[in-house]
Amino acid sequence: MPLLIAEYLGQRTDVDPPQEQITPASTSHIPNCPFMGVACTKIAQGYKPVCSVRVQSRYYSGQPFIVCSKRLLPSRMGALSPYQLKLLNAVAHHLLPGVPDADVLCRPETGIVLGPGRRLYLDYVIQANPAINYTNGPSKIIMEIQGGGETSNTGFITDHVSDWEKKSPPTNVKLRGQVIVPSGKSTPGIIPDNAWKRQLTQILKKSVLARHFGGAFALVMGEILFDYVKTNFPNAQAYWPGWEVALIRVSENTNVTPTAGMPIPIEQVTSTLFMTHADFIAALQDFPIEKTVTSPFNGDFLNLLGSHIQVDSGTLDLTDGDIQVI
Repeated sequence: MPLLIAEYLGQRTDVDPPQEQITPASTSHIPNCPFMGVACTKIAQGYKPVCSVRVQSRYYSGQPFIVCSKRLLPSRMGALSPYQLKLLNAVAHHLLPGVPDADVLCRPETGIVLGPGRRLYLDYVIQANPAINYTNGPSKIIMEIQGGGETSNTGFITDHVSDWEKKSPPTNVKLRGQVIVPSGKSTPGIIPDNAWKRQLTQILKKSVLARHFGGAFALVMGEILFDYVKTNFPNAQAYWPGWEVALIRVSENTNVTPTAGMPIPIEQVTSTLFMTHADFIAALQDFPIEKTVTSPFNGDFLNLLGSHIQVDSGTLDLTDGDIQVI
């Protein structure tokens, strides 16, 4: 599956004005992340400041897959940036329909002590101003952010960026070029399942916490991760006042003209799913199995004496070539 570097330190790579090529970041003076407004945490930790990649395959036609936890909607303390406000505004219009911007209250990075040694960190807590007596649905929401996830064989991506940094000049064409791997080695891929497994733990705890205080839970995701997750919830609905768990898809705005030095405008809410907490749990218990999946109880087995026993033919392959299920 070809992966292309889509953003480097908040700058999209798919523009080529010669006077504005992306400049490799210096570790001696760590530049600010354009999404947080503070020093890039990836560079500080010794990683390359890649924010997102584009995925080209039979399933994906170049959509961005976010690979930095600070890229989509960072929840650092302090004043909200214009970028954060714009995206929060778009999401809030779907979670709190009809509430004016001035009456949408937001608090990032909230820690909740549940007991000795038990603490939950909430990305965002949002609510309608109690003074307006909002009755169209849940007025209090715990909101988590998961833009994308991890990649496999990340070392090849790092090598690609390192090679670009050494070029003279280091052009955008080279940076966004296909990541090349040695013959016989697996190409880098995306692993949305790892991110989803982490979020399951978050939802199961934080949805209960929200309901305890009369609120609801929302998970905001990038488009590739959302599309991977939504298949688990075929009976989810459009917005209705009784919702308790929401899944929100944020996508690239492809109508914006690419601008050098700027990030990809991942800013449009393009799909939403709403359900009750009970429906969410029921959907997880009714994990859908495609009819084409071969039974894991067929195939070549070993008995405890070391002899091969062929029960039937076929193997279970949960790797589709694009999404690695681990």
